[in-house]
Amino acid sequence: MPAAATPAPPSGPSLHRKLMAYLSSVAVFVLAGGKGTRLHELTEGTCKPALPFAGSHRIIDWTLTNVKRSGLSRIIVATQHNPNMLRDHLAAHWEPAFRNGQFAVLDGRVAAACKEGFRGTADAVAHCLKAMERLQGSEVLVLGADHIYEMDFRLLLAAHRASGAKATVAAHPAPLAEAHAFRVLSVDDSGRVVRFDEKPARPAAMADDPGHALCSMGIYVFDRLWLLGALREIAKEPETRHDFGRDILPRALRDEGLYACRARHPDPSRPFYWRDVGTLDAFRTAHLELAASPAPCALARRVEESWMALPSKFADRHGNALMQGASLSPQAQVRNTILGPGLHLPAGVRIGYDAQEDAQFFRVTDEGTVLVTPQMYARYARAHPPVYSAASRAPDVDAAPYE
Repeated sequence: MPAAATPAPPSGPSLHRKLMAYLSSVAVFVLAGGKGTRLHELTEGTCKPALPFAGSHRIIDWTLTNVKRSGLSRIIVATQHNPNMLRDHLAAHWEPAFRNGQFAVLDGRVAAACKEGFRGTADAVAHCLKAMERLQGSEVLVLGADHIYEMDFRLLLAAHRASGAKATVAAHPAPLAEAHAFRVLSVDDSGRVVRFDEKPARPAAMADDPGHALCSMGIYVFDRLWLLGALREIAKEPETRHDFGRDILPRALRDEGLYACRARHPDPSRPFYWRDVGTLDAFRTAHLELAASPAPCALARRVEESWMALPSKFADRHGNALMQGASLSPQAQVRNTILGPGLHLPAGVRIGYDAQEDAQFFRVTDEGTVLVTPQMYARYARAHPPVYSAASRAPDVDAAPYE
């Protein structure tokens, strides 16, 4: 797919003011209500976007860092499933970062006035219609809150305006073997989407890259007036799923107004990195990738708070991912394992070498990732004396994550 023509950044104080005024009028909706069921025990007490990732950070931090760095300042975060931890995190770290703009958190059960909450992703945005109608800007940016990537949304907004599209979806190539898990796009030479398939068994390969399929990242830019009309239309239909992928994008495709924009790293010399961390295997792999030097996706540069710096240790050379507060004795034999928040594995533990034995106490994926939470380890420790419990650190006073 040809790269979308992106205007050069404006220069001079007058153009800079115009750009800031335009960016401040873009409405940004961050969909942060996902359950994260494929992460199993990790999301039993919280939603997926609030899950600790790469140390003390949360998955949503990557999305909101991109929003902040892109100069956008009108944000609504829509929550739903187990939102308490997420709301606390947003209040402590992100509301102050957007104090010069508008930052609001909308709970699905409150907004929809029912215990079921939002009925779908489009329904979440539809409940903000009045706020959207008051805006003078012409674009709406809709973002998921559960992916790890580094992106300048100004480039996406510029490509959307240049195409004249009703809707533009950010897209990224995925290997054919993995593309079945995504929405796969087929485009013409101009970047217009001519077809898309929802999690196809046989993904269509890209014409210029037969080993990859072009996949939606779940990031959309909409013409505001067109989106308002589409939301009203689907609300009247009894069979609607209230979903962007199933209801809104097909309308844009029907109107020949759906375009794809290939995502790029803010630094043109670097490859673009994007990971959906919705499975235990992807969650662990992304930890290992981000621990590499140099990291393929940065969260280390400061936005406004020093807490944005990545911790020095959240993965090791044995393929382990250490979540917030987790540690591992140098005398423990552990590999390909996710250590849940607050877990300590002492000397003598052996995990990741015998899948059948591990499966008696822990969660083991088909690809070999082992998830160990403090509760799981407590059961393991009772069955393997004299291994100490997860709460006891006395035998390992010098224990620390190893390399």
